[in-house]
Amino acid sequence: MGQLIMNNIYHKNNSGGGSPDLTGDNSFENLLEKASPFKLRRAVERLREGLFDPLGVKLLSSGDNALNNNIKSMTDAVEKGKPSHLCVCGAYGQGKSHTLTYIRHRALEENFVVSYINLDPREVPFHNQKMVYLSLMNGLSFPDEVTGEISVKDDGMAPVNIWRKKVQQWLSLDGNSKRDVEDIIPERIPHRFKAILAAIAKQTEAVPYSKRKLKKHARFKPREFPWILGNAFMGKDMPVVELRNAMRYRQVNFYQDESLVCKDDDLYLEAIQGYAELFQVMGYKGWVLLFDEAESIMLTRIMQRSKSYAFLHKIFCPKIPAPGFLPVFAFTHDFFTFLKDEDFERTRIVRKRKRGARVKEEVESLSVSGKENEKEPSEGSDEDPREVPWFERDYSAAWKDINIYRLRELTSREWHILIKKLILIHASAYKWQPDVDALDKMIFSRLLKQSGAESRMKLKLIVNLLDLKQQHMVLASGDALHFSKVSP
Repeated sequence: MGQLIMNNIYHKNNSGGGSPDLTGDNSFENLLEKASPFKLRRAVERLREGLFDPLGVKLLSSGDNALNNNIKSMTDAVEKGKPSHLCVCGAYGQGKSHTLTYIRHRALEENFVVSYINLDPREVPFHNQKMVYLSLMNGLSFPDEVTGEISVKDDGMAPVNIWRKKVQQWLSLDGNSKRDVEDIIPERIPHRFKAILAAIAKQTEAVPYSKRKLKKHARFKPREFPWILGNAFMGKDMPVVELRNAMRYRQVNFYQDESLVCKDDDLYLEAIQGYAELFQVMGYKGWVLLFDEAESIMLTRIMQRSKSYAFLHKIFCPKIPAPGFLPVFAFTHDFFTFLKDEDFERTRIVRKRKRGARVKEEVESLSVSGKENEKEPSEGSDEDPREVPWFERDYSAAWKDINIYRLRELTSREWHILIKKLILIHASAYKWQPDVDALDKMIFSRLLKQSGAESRMKLKLIVNLLDLKQQHMVLASGDALHFSKVSP
């Protein structure tokens, strides 16, 4: 799967063949020995279907120098407070998802919080940052949660529980006894989200049982507060009245300073960037956000593309760097081709029709080349047409210097390495003894006939050939055993 898989990691011990001699942070041999047959079979089965598997990523990836250098430069920039990002670019089936999963493992190992989501115009459209926020929060993975250093309830609220635990640990330190949770919440986090974070970490006000029946305490429902605040933090819609009640009894003094309503997508992006800084305060290096299938942005309508481009520009070219914020996007080459051909001079006509104190706007799409179709306002009409651009700038020109990592096809040597690894994985998964060198030559000759196929289709072919060889050996051994039993 692309350039990432096993680059410069295989060396034969001698000309007679043998098993791969693998070096690196996690050797192939150790991983293969520790993996159970069930997990190995699951990895093989997913490769058979053209999918990737987390264990398969570990086994088939030892890191590419160029990618590792990109990852290191990004993490170094984040630690220094500089803006950073990465765009993984490759064709369909070339290994973009595989690469993102590899980055995910690396980020967790280096103490980053990670979220991995698939962008989809129908489910998670990038122009709708509220949906993006919801998906990112539900896809959160914490390093100490993965390693088992911190345990939380498996109730879908792990980020809420971890935040609460981290605050308790911080307040228990010497010198922090007189400080408040508000002191560690970054200023850049919007008011609504800051108030929710404070309310989650605070204790519910003690109201005597005798006073709970009074009218002024009719909304005192302490059992509901964790559920309301937790769901609001995770991005679900919660009634503002319920949020106010929870914050009042959780003793959040500043919740009335601004509105708790959040309908602006920009605020959700600001919250995401602010959480990256918050994770640094919590003891992590930052937040790595992995966006797969980002080319789906070009499949939306012009108004939605305009919003998506604007959000991408704030991420690629921020005015103020967001500490700890490290986004990674996976694009196909088609996205940048489409971006280059996008008509960034395209305009729309906005008409304002004044009726008393109310102003109604009617938007009509109009390209520069289609001005002859523009409706002229009638004489004496209160219409006031004006022409405004759909896009804020030429993003193709503005993004010339963004950080792009381009996947490439594997060389013949790298395919030989990959084939031999897959042979050993398949043999360990299904408990058989293949002739590695002979199988390698046979499979590679078949791959040469499929030179134009996608990388994942080639992987499927390799697995299918291994299945056939293993089944042939099983049947042959069964026939030999049967013959030995019936012969005199």
